[in-house]
Amino acid sequence: MSSAIILAAGKSTRMQSELNKHLHMLHDKTVLQHIVDTVQSVVDERIIIVVGYQKEKIKKSLKTFPHLIFVHQKEQLGTGHAVRVCKDVLNGLKGSTFILPGDTPLIKPHTLQKMKKKFTETKSLITLLVACVHEPGSYGRIILNEAGNVEKIVEARDATKDELAINVINSGIYLADISFLFQALENITNANEQREYYLTDIVAVAAQQKRVSCLVVDDENEIIGINTMKDLERVKNL
Repeated sequence: MSSAIILAAGKSTRMQSELNKHLHMLHDKTVLQHIVDTVQSVVDERIIIVVGYQKEKIKKSLKTFPHLIFVHQKEQLGTGHAVRVCKDVLNGLKGSTFILPGDTPLIKPHTLQKMKKKFTETKSLITLLVACVHEPGSYGRIILNEAGNVEKIVEARDATKDELAINVINSGIYLADISFLFQALENITNANEQREYYLTDIVAVAAQQKRVSCLVVDDENEIIGINTMKDLERVKNL
């Protein structure tokens, strides 16, 4: 059984818009509606939307999806904190949960299905959706150990020069064992440049048990995050 957590609490000042970035229109739907449509086709349990900025507008925009559960992230303390506030909603459920940013509208159902297959076949605690790109930019880097296994994810702003040269990047889309997820989140800290609780820090915890797997996305356009108006126009033209 699988659930999903969609992170949509942030404002994103880079959009230079008063409207929450998840509510901008992409053809006939909002950015967030596209993701909900995709997710509900592959999960069989709860779908949680983490809201914050303009939460009532987001709820109203999703009123045609009455099965959604909304969780309010009162303080913006990072992705790890955003997932942690969902603990009570998923408490007692077994199985796995997807975690997706609410600004990646091009993600496809078949990609999420492939993640489920990878997760099950490898008996992972967490499966990462990754991409190999020419310009990794601000994406987190996937760090491998000498044996070629995932060791951790390093956010670009915290990476060394050598780590920034790595072109295997984290999409921000995960499938994690629910029990492992919330146990691991209890032990992460905000000892980083942003003073935030990074969800990515739980990867190192799973890596210690050698139970991290990666799926390389077929089309890197699927993981484009909309953070600026330029990003939105780019996605509209694909």
